[in-house]
Amino acid sequence: MISAVSCPTCNASAEGVYCSHCGEKVKVERITLRYIVSQVVDVYLGVESGLLHTFIEMIKNPGKLFHEYFGGKRQPFYKPMKYALLMGSLAILMTLVLKKRGENLFLDNSTILKGFPELSIFLKDNIATFINGIFMLQFPIMALLTWIRHLKKKYTYGEHLYANALIVGELLAIQLIMDSIMVLGWNIWPNLNLEPIYAYLTIPYIIYAYSSWIHGKIRFPRIILSAGFIIACYAISFILAILVAGVFLYFFTILF
Repeated sequence: MISAVSCPTCNASAEGVYCSHCGEKVKVERITLRYIVSQVVDVYLGVESGLLHTFIEMIKNPGKLFHEYFGGKRQPFYKPMKYALLMGSLAILMTLVLKKRGENLFLDNSTILKGFPELSIFLKDNIATFINGIFMLQFPIMALLTWIRHLKKKYTYGEHLYANALIVGELLAIQLIMDSIMVLGWNIWPNLNLEPIYAYLTIPYIIYAYSSWIHGKIRFPRIILSAGFIIACYAISFILAILVAGVFLYFFTILF
């Protein structure tokens, strides 16, 4: 027989591992070095929070994940906004380590940026943050476009926002994996570059994720129309995100 103990948070009588009143863990864990390490590992690996499960399901069947999450089955999955922000921050760190976007031909040859020398210098020094910041700005805009297009589906803007957050998070996770392979492979193959593969995967994956969510499965000729719509949304949201980020950075470089 399990004896009841007092919850350390609400003082209610509790049995088992967690308090049935407030959800606090009944057994108090000492804050040791091992405890701290486990908390840090959980933030970035999130096995208990469903990070790995979310990553796998977003590859296997993102549409099913969306339907389950919006239907209330949320405990097995990583939180969408946290997923996008976590992968975005890790992608920025990885890109800064690689410094692979520091020598960018667009920045070196852009006629527009030559008219803004302060902005050009700032971008060359912070191109990783800028590019991944574009993704963070882009998915709320794209969510607005897809929400307006699919109003009859009765999904809210918030649900479209979460779907886009998961898609962006998944793409950034794939980028992290490819970057890691490049770093590990450079000792064997110095000219290894997987960036073109990632670039070619981006749009097809977005089309696949949206089609599996909105339409349930990929069907012809509907997929052709869906692909055209998604590509247009991606292009429009990307341009708008660049404009917003560019204006912000322009005034930032002038003021600071």
